[in-house]
Amino acid sequence: MQTLGELIKKQREKLGISQRELSRQTGVDNNTIAKLEKGMRKKPNTLALKKIAYVLNIDLKKILKLAG
Repeated sequence: MQTLGELIKKQREKLGISQRELSRQTGVDNNTIAKLEKGMRKKPNTLALKKIAYVLNIDLKKILKLAG
């Protein structure tokens, strides 16, 4: 089963976007994105996940389910 961090990282890399660029496009702090990808954020902010899902073209239901 894919983790939230794996999904975000895989899709970000597939689109050729750096963590810094994803941070710029979403307004989500770069450290937050790094921690999400490493699985270090246990309760990610829903608004941040919505922004990440939109920019990375990930289904919102999928990203929210993986986030718990």
